[in-house]
Amino acid sequence: MTQNRRIVLNVVATYGRSLYGLACGLFTCRWLLMSLGKEDYGLYGVVGGLSGFVMFISYILQGATSRFYAYSIGKAKNAATAEDGLEACRKWFNTSLAVHTIVPLLLALILYFAGDWAVCEFLDIPRNRVEACRWVLRFTCISCFASMVNVPLYGMYVAKQYIAELTIYNFISSTLNVVFVYYMTTHPGDWLAGFAAWGCILSVATQFLIGVRAMMLFTECRINFSYWLDVGRYKEMADYAGWNLLGGIATTLQGQGSAVLVNKYFGPIANAGYSVANSVNMHCTTLAAAMRGAFIPALTTICGSGDYVQMRRMAMRACKFASLLALFFMLPIALELPKIIELWLKSPPPHVVGLCWCMMICSIVDYLGMGQSIAICAFGKVARYQLAAGTSRLFMLPLAWGLISCGCNIYAIGISYIIVIVLYAVARAWLARSLAKLSAREWGCKVVFPVGLVICATLCIGSIPKIFMEASVARMIVSSFFTITAFASVAWVFALSRGEKDFLIERMKTLATQVNAFKC
Repeated sequence: MTQNRRIVLNVVATYGRSLYGLACGLFTCRWLLMSLGKEDYGLYGVVGGLSGFVMFISYILQGATSRFYAYSIGKAKNAATAEDGLEACRKWFNTSLAVHTIVPLLLALILYFAGDWAVCEFLDIPRNRVEACRWVLRFTCISCFASMVNVPLYGMYVAKQYIAELTIYNFISSTLNVVFVYYMTTHPGDWLAGFAAWGCILSVATQFLIGVRAMMLFTECRINFSYWLDVGRYKEMADYAGWNLLGGIATTLQGQGSAVLVNKYFGPIANAGYSVANSVNMHCTTLAAAMRGAFIPALTTICGSGDYVQMRRMAMRACKFASLLALFFMLPIALELPKIIELWLKSPPPHVVGLCWCMMICSIVDYLGMGQSIAICAFGKVARYQLAAGTSRLFMLPLAWGLISCGCNIYAIGISYIIVIVLYAVARAWLARSLAKLSAREWGCKVVFPVGLVICATLCIGSIPKIFMEASVARMIVSSFFTITAFASVAWVFALSRGEKDFLIERMKTLATQVNAFKC
C-alpha cells in the first residue's frame, strides 16, 4: 500500500472511530450528569483529572517511542537489508519495554500518595464524598498503570500505521461504555466509585487485548534482554522525551491547575461546568485530533527517509486541513451553543457556554499550527521548542490566579487560556522556521489568512437567521444549514489551493475505487 493510500485509510478509519466516539460522548456526558449529579460529576472531573500528569508522561513516552519506531522504519528503506531495518526497530522496542516496566509503577505510586493527600486535605470536597473520591483515585491509578505498561506495544500500531485495527478496539470499548452509562441512568444510586471501577475494568481489558494482538502481529515486538543494556539508546530516548516532558508538565499544570483553581475558588459545581466545557470542546475537535494521529507517523517516516521537501509540504497541508476540519463542526455549534446546551443537558451547570467559546478559540489557534509541531518533533529538535512551549503555557496559571484574585469570575480561566495559546502559536511559528525550515510567511499567507477569511465569512452568513428568527430548534437547524453551506463554499473557493483541491479529489476517487472493489 502506498504512503498516500495508507494515510487515507488511517484518516477514514480514525474519522469513523472519532464520529462514533463523538456520538457516544454526547450521550454519555448527558447521562453521566444525570446519574452522578452536578456535584459528583464535578468531583469526578477534578479527582480523575489528578492523573493528568501521569497520563501526560505516558503520552510523552508513547510519542517518543512511536517517533523512534517510525524513524527507524523510514531509515529501513535505505538500509542494506530489510533485516537490518527490522533489527533497528526491534532494539527500540526493547529499550521502550525496559523503560515501561519500571517507570509506570513509580508514577502510579506517586499519583496514589500525592492524590490521596489532595483528596483528604487540599481539595474542596464534602466530607461525605471523600471516601468515594479516594476509590475514584485508586481505580484511576490502576488504569494509568495498565495504559503506561502497554505503551511499547500500542506505539508499534501507531508507527506501523495500523490505525484501522485500533479503531475496532475503540469501537468496542465505546459501545460497552455507552451501555454501562445507560444502565446507570435506569438504576439510580451512588455511582461515583462504581463508574470509576467500570472505567478501570474496561481500560485494563482493552490494553491487554491490544498488547496480546501486537505480540502476535508485529515481528519487531520480540523481547531480547541483551538489548536492554544499550545505554546509548536510553540516553537518546531520554534526551528526546525529557524535553517533551517539560512541555508535558506545563500542559498538565495548565489543564489540571485550572481545574484546581476552579475547585478552590468556585466549588465542585463550577467544576462540573468546566468539565462539560472541556467535553464539548473535545467532541468538536475530535476529527481534527484524529487527523493529527494519522499524520504523525507518516510525517516522521518521511522525515526518516530523508524526503524533506515532501515532509514540509505535508506539514503545511496538515495545518490547513486540521483547522478547517475543526471549524466544520465548531462553527455551527458555536453560533447556537446556548440553545444546544439547553436541549442537550436540560439543566446545565453554570458558565458552560462562555467557557466553551473560550476553549473553542484556543483549539482553533492550536490546530492552525499542528503541522509545525509534528514537523519539529519529526526532526527530533525539540529542546528549544518545548522550552518555549512550556514557558508560555506555565504563564497561564499565575495569570488566571491573578485575575481571579482581582475579583474576576470563572471566565478568567478562559481569557488566560486564549492569551497563552496565542503566545504559544507565535513562538511555535518562529521555531518551526528555524528548526524545520517551515516558512512563517508562507504559513501566514497560505494557512492563517485563508482560514481567518473562512471564519469571518461563515460567521456572518451563519448569523443571518438570528436577525429574523427567535431562539428555537427551527432556528438552530436553519442556522446550521446556512453555516455549513457557507463554510464549504468559502473554504473550497478561497482556502484551498489548486494542488490541495486536486489532492482531495484524488483521495476521494481512490477511496471510492477501493470501496467499490471491496463490494465486488
